[in-house]
Amino acid sequence: MLAGRYNPLVVVVSAIGLMFLLLGLLALALPISTEGTLLWELSSQRAVHLMDVIGLLLLGLGLALTWLSSRIWNRQLLP
Repeated sequence: MLAGRYNPLVVVVSAIGLMFLLLGLLALALPISTEGTLLWELSSQRAVHLMDVIGLLLLGLGLALTWLSSRIWNRQLLP
C-alpha cells in the first residue's frame, strides 16, 4: 500500500531522535556521584549538575528530531 511512498529518511531521523531521547533520559537518571560539575546549587538538597543540563539538551534534540520526522512523514502522506 505505502511501498511506493516509503522514505528511509523518516526511519533514520526517527531512530536518531529515539536514541537521543534515551540518552537524555539516561543522563538525567545518573547517580549524584557521576553527574559532573556542580553548576547551580538551589538549596542544601537540590542542585543542577552538568549532566542534568546535557540530559535536557539531549531530550530537546531528540524531541525536535522525532517531531521533524513526523512532519516529513505527514508531508509524504499528504502531497
